[in-house]
Amino acid sequence: MEGPSLRRLIERAVGEEAVAFEDASRGCDHRVTVVRTARGRSLVVRVRTAGDIGLRDEAWAIEQCARAGARVPAVRLIAALETASGPVEAMVQEAVPGRALSEVGGGLDPRRLAHVLAQAGEQLAAIHGVAAAGFGRRRGGAWDFATWDEYAAARAPDPAAPARALQAAGLPPREWETALAAAWAARRRCDRPVLCHMDLSFEHIFVDGDLRLTGVIDFGDFEGAPREVDLAFFALGEGHAALQMLLAAYRRAAGPLPADFPRNLDAACVHLAAGDLADDGGEDAESREWMAGVLRGALQRWVAAGG
Repeated sequence: MEGPSLRRLIERAVGEEAVAFEDASRGCDHRVTVVRTARGRSLVVRVRTAGDIGLRDEAWAIEQCARAGARVPAVRLIAALETASGPVEAMVQEAVPGRALSEVGGGLDPRRLAHVLAQAGEQLAAIHGVAAAGFGRRRGGAWDFATWDEYAAARAPDPAAPARALQAAGLPPREWETALAAAWAARRRCDRPVLCHMDLSFEHIFVDGDLRLTGVIDFGDFEGAPREVDLAFFALGEGHAALQMLLAAYRRAAGPLPADFPRNLDAACVHLAAGDLADDGGEDAESREWMAGVLRGALQRWVAAGG
């Protein structure tokens, strides 16, 4: 994505000439272009191509997180970008320095990975320090659901989902169906939702060469929700061991958490993993086995804790 229109957008955003362009699109929701200016400045231009959160709502979330002390990209401009198919809304951000943890994480020993994830835990605690005025997505400044009851009803699972999830996970129903039903139903009422990233992963955590966290990126899926849901999403993608590394610092930074926080977190992991398995059994054999492992582990912890 380059051309006169993009060059004009950069000029308008920062008053500098764009001289180099690199496609950095990884997912399907945005087209992402890294732009370098004549003065050596690195910028990121995001154009939403799918999904239902507008860039102005995403910019709002980023601004709130910045005010709370989180390291997030600075947004310089949201404006129309002319394309061959017509104008689209584009966001210009300062590029976060460093590399994604996904690009270096495989070469890190547990001690160094824990060092990075401790910093990520502190950042996520700052993000969760932002109160949300509602639940679900924020669209044009309005939240999907005003109350917990509306949110819980809308997110109620298919009654047949637990049996499908157990089958996909290879767990014998007679042994696990009672535990899954209990964990499935165990959602502590939440009347104070927080801003949740909802896609925190190694891909969206950036570090420098000394493994100092430089920023958390991509708030395109943010929601107002209980904090446990955000942490469960991270666990589903990166695993329970990584979650525990992150939680060590998260607990210190977030302040006192409810006594039933660990059980609610396991229940959230059960919900998400079982829902994924019940919907389609996982995208492929590898992801299905990974998700089945997440479900088995969360259920085992639930039972061990007296669930």
